[in-house]
Amino acid sequence: MYFSAISAFSAVNNSDQINAQSPLQLSVLISGSGTTLQNLIDRIADASLNANIAMVVASRPGINGIERAASAKLACQVVERAKFPSVADFSQQVFKICTDAKADLVCLAGWLSLLEIPPRFMAGS
Repeated sequence: MYFSAISAFSAVNNSDQINAQSPLQLSVLISGSGTTLQNLIDRIADASLNANIAMVVASRPGINGIERAASAKLACQVVERAKFPSVADFSQQVFKICTDAKADLVCLAGWLSLLEIPPRFMAGS
């Protein structure tokens, strides 16, 4: 299954697996200015969102969202689609980074690259 929209994909199959007291671990995928990333940062800061941003993944270098991540002292990696032979290979790298960051939820926050979503991150899996 492929997605290229503002969405979120969970690595947690059952909501019971996340303790209500434990912050949700997010990976946030960005492709531009990082406005949605900033909104998540702000909601976490004002305690209206019980989450941590474990990783930011940018689809290209030099975008303003990378600067927002750096200003918030968030880990950020760039994964450029052009450096991979297929959507599947590109997607595998993006989700490997999310998995390595122990993300419970992946947020496509203005992400503009086509992705193949692995079953682990599909709702209801």
